[in-house]
Amino acid sequence: THTHAHNTRMSRAQPERLEKLTRATQQLQHELAIQRIPVSEAAAALIKYCNETKDPMLPSVWGKCDAELARYKEKGKVCSIS
Repeated sequence: THTHAHNTRMSRAQPERLEKLTRATQQLQHELAIQRIPVSEAAAALIKYCNETKDPMLPSVWGKCDAELARYKEKGKVCSIS
């Protein structure tokens, strides 16, 4: 009877274990399909973006912002970091 009880518990656990392994496999397949690029390429793209994209919150770098970008700037508030 001990072996029978053990087998009964195992047979009930099998579908749950199979479902867990199936989910893990699907997650790994999803992650495998994600396009990857070398860190050096990602860093170069980030540097290029930062050098080419004006940020109205950094007037010391970009100067006064265009009227189009001025709408993002808060009026009457100043923040200085030294």
